[in-house]
Amino acid sequence: VTDGDARVAEVDGLNARLRQDLAAEATAAARADAALARARREHVEHRLELDGFEHEQRLSAQAVAAILDLVLGSTLNPGQEQLVRLARRALADASSQHTPEVQGDDDAARAAVPVAQGFNLRRAVASVLRLLAPRTDKLGLELVARFSQDVPSRVEADRALLWRALTLIADFHVGRSHDDPAVYVNVMLAEVPAAERESHERTILFTVEDSGAALEPGQLATLFDPAATRELGSVGLAFARRLAEAGGGALSVEAIPDGGLRTTFALPAVRLKRVTVTTLYGRGALTEKAILVVDDVAHSRAVVSELISAWRLLPTAVASGEAALDALRSAARTGQPFDAIVLDRQMPELDGVQLLRAIRDDPAIGPQRILLLDTAAGQVRALPEDVRAMVGDVVQKPVVPSELLEALTVVLAPPRTPPQVTTRPVARPDPGRRPVKVLVAEDNPVNQMFVARMLERRGHHVTVAGNGAEVIDYLDTTPEPYDVILMDIQMPVLDGFETTAVIRERESRRPGRGRIPIVAVTAHAMKGEE
Repeated sequence: VTDGDARVAEVDGLNARLRQDLAAEATAAARADAALARARREHVEHRLELDGFEHEQRLSAQAVAAILDLVLGSTLNPGQEQLVRLARRALADASSQHTPEVQGDDDAARAAVPVAQGFNLRRAVASVLRLLAPRTDKLGLELVARFSQDVPSRVEADRALLWRALTLIADFHVGRSHDDPAVYVNVMLAEVPAAERESHERTILFTVEDSGAALEPGQLATLFDPAATRELGSVGLAFARRLAEAGGGALSVEAIPDGGLRTTFALPAVRLKRVTVTTLYGRGALTEKAILVVDDVAHSRAVVSELISAWRLLPTAVASGEAALDALRSAARTGQPFDAIVLDRQMPELDGVQLLRAIRDDPAIGPQRILLLDTAAGQVRALPEDVRAMVGDVVQKPVVPSELLEALTVVLAPPRTPPQVTTRPVARPDPGRRPVKVLVAEDNPVNQMFVARMLERRGHHVTVAGNGAEVIDYLDTTPEPYDVILMDIQMPVLDGFETTAVIRERESRRPGRGRIPIVAVTAHAMKGEE
């Protein structure tokens, strides 16, 4: 073996060892990259989890604050009022210390998994806006929601995403609107090609508008910049955009030409649920009734008037208390009085209570059937005793169609005939009546406890299911059949409609077993709330 051959062998050996070292380094680098990626992913997930937890805490704090405000509006002795105000102040102090930091994590969208469930869209939007009512009430402004006619009431979507994002968006616009009469929320289906319009899955757009101070172009561009969000008051808005993107949606902000801002939130993959609910009201009794709508906010007047028209009633809308008095006097002179008045309580110059007194004191107008509209914070405020008997019912704002229809039905109902007094003894409950075995289907823990305790105090046996799937499980595994099911319509996993359909389909295959009575538990009882 020559010296040259030995050198070649030596070089080959060195090359082999070098390749091994490089391969080992590459493997180590790959492992380090994987560990770094995993650490970043865990950080993003942890950050999003913390942000979500802080947001849930804030929502809970807002709910507790609203409840405390309601308690303050009731009759309390001085000691009780002092304690409630102390609790309210402590809650405000604690809430001010928990503002989420907005991080610029691009991986946040990949860290969340949307969860779709069936729910009533109109009620969900109203509940978000009513949550902000204590704040808007103090500022003297109104939150008004308006839905396009092609948006159904019932949808299947990520309800938690809608709740969180819309709360933060609306809160941002309320903070900009101290001198404005209202903040406007519009809900519509996103435009799609004609061939896709019959699809059961669409994107729903929520636009929230204010007419607050205009922002400079540079400020608009930095609304979502973590370094500027606190100065611009857009911390919550930036977090809402992260939530929207995490759920596969989008959020954008634009300036309105005449001043103000418009935020557009796109909620994707919304399944439109076309389930017809049988009405509990006789529509014939309501048709052709003349209704006077009194509200100083044009958007709110339009919403109520559109709903009333859809029920084949005849609305006349006016923007002030003075205009309402003129309309009532004119109707009385022509012999065509209004059948009912839908009256906003909070109006400038002549407010709802003052208008009630003016109507009462004007002999030319005569007695009227009156439905009062009030904010969620103000609804429980006791009306002055001198006008309390004039009001047939009160509806919270923003208006939910089913609640408005139910209240109109009450207000327009003919007077009841007093029952005849007889000497027959009053029938007493049968002490030997057997307890009923009840299956309660309800996902809200508070409602679960309330219904269960109410039934148990009457001696009934109660089983509580948190969703439709649990109802089916209980029916399959319980030896003794249930006497009745109280079925909440809106539940996760399987809602009330779907669960009832499953039960009835199974019963049809076992005709000898009979049908278990199912009682729907819902506030939505109007035809057309789909």
